[in-house]
Amino acid sequence: VMHERGMLGGYPASAVKCTSGVLGEDSCKQPLLWDFDKGSTKRTDDTIGSYNKFDLLIMGLMRGKEMMDEKLVYCEGADKTRGKGVQPVTCKKIHVVSAPELESARRWGKGERPLKQGEKLRAAVVVVMSKPEDVDAELAKPDYAHSEDLAWLDKYIGEEPEKFKTATNGLAFIDFKVASADLRPPPSQTDAAKAVLDASKDLVKQTERKVERAE
Repeated sequence: VMHERGMLGGYPASAVKCTSGVLGEDSCKQPLLWDFDKGSTKRTDDTIGSYNKFDLLIMGLMRGKEMMDEKLVYCEGADKTRGKGVQPVTCKKIHVVSAPELESARRWGKGERPLKQGEKLRAAVVVVMSKPEDVDAELAKPDYAHSEDLAWLDKYIGEEPEKFKTATNGLAFIDFKVASADLRPPPSQTDAAKAVLDASKDLVKQTERKVERAE
């Protein structure tokens, strides 16, 4: 539960009330009165509008010290996680996490890094087709009227940059454009042969490990 529903799931604070007292404080008494129509524990939803502040914090576009009045409330061991409308929910324990606590717990993995304010996120869209000639045939067509899926994707790519800008309150941008500098030359025969050899070595090692375990 956050001040607003998150892009990756969750509920707005307006969806959860205590039987008495204030959510996130010692005065809160259970069961909680939970409006399941206002969010989801897992499902993403691109139609909710802007990212909430915790979304922006996780992305790196806000700092914990900029949202000291925000808190994330987690219901551990809820006796109910879905339903229709307002339902009574009892938690084994209610955790309250501040923005600075969440920020300090975030660990970036290898190859990961946060976005910076004003930065442009470059994204690649890949469409896989069964045969190379299918790609050539698709590129020869003037539009995507023949394919509902490709028409949707083309519309998404065209509209998403402005939506992303709005959703981040102008803190970051996204770009799907592919430049000639992004294209990699085809691998040489030597590189291709080396890739096949390396894959073969990996397969042999996997087989040897399976034999060792069997023995």
